Amino acid sequence: MGRFAGMGREAPAALKALEEGWQKISGNAGPFVAPAIEWRIRGRDRMYRVLGSRPPAPVSASG
Repeated sequence: MGRFAGMGREAPAALKALEEGWQKISGNAGPFVAPAIEWRIRGRDRMYRVLGSRPPAPVSASG
């Protein structure tokens, strides 16, 4: 069962609010995810390679 099962009429309003929130969070990600210029495509691919090749930084417990 889905998270909004049994909510009746509230489900569409709740889903719309979630959708609007996700759109605000994503901002203007389109040009990075799907660039139109060849050099931007190469830069994006390079960024993914760099981010994927390094281990995550250690987290300090002493904060």
